[in-house]
Amino acid sequence: MRDRSQVELESYRPKEPVKVTLEFCYQQLIRDNKHNIEDEIVDSLTFEELIGALLQCRDYLKLNQK
Repeated sequence: MRDRSQVELESYRPKEPVKVTLEFCYQQLIRDNKHNIEDEIVDSLTFEELIGALLQCRDYLKLNQK
């Protein structure tokens, strides 16, 4: 990000549980009607790849919650 360093970005964490944060981000992407799935969000990262990563995280949480 142009206006934040990696250290600054990594120092922030949402206050909500991980499951809530992941689901919010996923739902916002699903609702988007301005972009195509193959559009890049940034260089070399598509919406499809980001959605896939969020789904992997969601699946991992489901498998590892006790």
